[in-house]
Amino acid sequence: DDRGNIFFIAVNQLNRGKLAMDEGMKELVAGLNLKAGHEAISLSAFQNSALYFAAGISLLCNDCWNKSYDLSLKLYSSYAEVEFCNGHFDEVGRVTKIIIENAKSLEDRLSAYSTLIRTLGAQKQLRTAIELSLSVLGDLGEPVQHTSRENLLKTVHVFTKMEDSQFSRLKKMDDNKKGAVMKFLHTLSFHCLFAESKHLPFALNRMLELTLSDGVCKESCSAFALISFIFCGLHGDWTGSSRTGELALLLLERLQAREYESNVRNFVSTARGWTDPMRLTIKKKLTSYEIGMQTGAIDDAMYSAAGCCYYQFFCGIELPILEKDCRRFIKQMSEYKQTLAKDRVTIFLQVALNLMGKSNNPLELTGEAMIQSQFIEECPKQMKCGFYILSSWLAYLFGEYKLASLVVSNRMEAEKTTHKKLEWVGFTLFYDCLIYLASARRKQNSLTSDISGKSKMSGFYPTALMKKLVDYTQCNNQHRLLLVEAEVAYSKGEYNVAIEKYDSAIVAAEVVGILHEQAICNERAGDFFLAHGNIKRATSHYGHAIDLYHRWGAQAKVDHLCKQR
Repeated sequence: DDRGNIFFIAVNQLNRGKLAMDEGMKELVAGLNLKAGHEAISLSAFQNSALYFAAGISLLCNDCWNKSYDLSLKLYSSYAEVEFCNGHFDEVGRVTKIIIENAKSLEDRLSAYSTLIRTLGAQKQLRTAIELSLSVLGDLGEPVQHTSRENLLKTVHVFTKMEDSQFSRLKKMDDNKKGAVMKFLHTLSFHCLFAESKHLPFALNRMLELTLSDGVCKESCSAFALISFIFCGLHGDWTGSSRTGELALLLLERLQAREYESNVRNFVSTARGWTDPMRLTIKKKLTSYEIGMQTGAIDDAMYSAAGCCYYQFFCGIELPILEKDCRRFIKQMSEYKQTLAKDRVTIFLQVALNLMGKSNNPLELTGEAMIQSQFIEECPKQMKCGFYILSSWLAYLFGEYKLASLVVSNRMEAEKTTHKKLEWVGFTLFYDCLIYLASARRKQNSLTSDISGKSKMSGFYPTALMKKLVDYTQCNNQHRLLLVEAEVAYSKGEYNVAIEKYDSAIVAAEVVGILHEQAICNERAGDFFLAHGNIKRATSHYGHAIDLYHRWGAQAKVDHLCKQR
């Protein structure tokens, strides 16, 4: 409003006259800059906010940490926080060092430690971020305790059994020290998730224990949301995931935890993405992104943006649109130096470029956006599993079934030490099944044959697994089950059943509108009819597949299919 504008103008004018000020006046104006900086944050003007905090610091005397301790601590701490939002990480490092060296108590250093830890995490220095978090927690009297996933699940069930009314009666946390502990457990859990650290169950379980014993706080929202994400999927606990997601949103509303809203909505939307239509999840991710940018939760905003790109790919959004959005978000992530989030989007950009014919080899994720060997060497294990999923999918799409099987085997080996398998709303299992069936048929073996040439997948039953998936999340996976059933019938020689299932899969894929999976259904049907000598129907299905791949924007696949047929 006008009064706000007048205040900013007045502070700017005062800053221009600092050379004429005495020490008392400088301290007064420094305080006004502190206020102006926070006003600018409330308007999401983070660059301007940093200028006010920096101006306030420049007005402090040389002995400010003795003469004006409280003002100095507030200005430096606020400046570090907003420079994190602006992605000026070198400045964050410089300023937090000053705070840590001059602060009189651990309590006064906590804000600097928190900002520094978030900065380390954003730059992929996850191990260092975790070590510093654990060190601060130790100073706060919270030593690390071994906690298993089973222990965490037991604590989760204490909450999931609560009625809304009982949950709403939990008191608010009023112990400042416990509140500080919750903040560092929050950042610890987030970084442990991506680093595959053994401390993740401890961090989440301790947050729930403190919520039970000392009351709810804003960080409790993030704990419930992250647990909702971890427990979702075929390998998780859907009841626990669903209920903790509900609790996260209830608590978010009760506490008006605006600074954690992007984080909470991002994780809960991922968990609910199993049962929501995928295009709805894209909208939810965009909302989380926008909230994060407005509130200064830049790291959460960038992770939401990455999630948006993931779901655009799963939905079969036209590749030129996906490319444009990936580039837009990568540019923003680069500006804010959010390296970890940037890498998550970069791999999808390169996949899109490969499919569009903008790389030398569509099977290798090397090109304009990334170098495959370098990416594998530098990325965290969970992201490496994502790379394996996409690489096996590309190999399958271009008919390299032996390579696809080998990559699946590599992923399964890597998954043995991860907290959560990347199921990607059924995407992973669906293509595992197709790769398995294509490999088995190629070898002319039984359906319990070796998928990889290295590890036996006895007990891998595609139809049963896909039925379980559809029971869990029908809206996104019915067409996938039908295609797998068609491929199984093809392998068993059940001609009429296969035709019925291929036709049904094509119709179901068209209903959900996933272009590339409509194309795959038609391509597989074309393979079936060609193998059985029905050239007319094979040609028709291949024609539909080529048209759909073209509409998707996958020129490399169009060229491949035309050459093959």
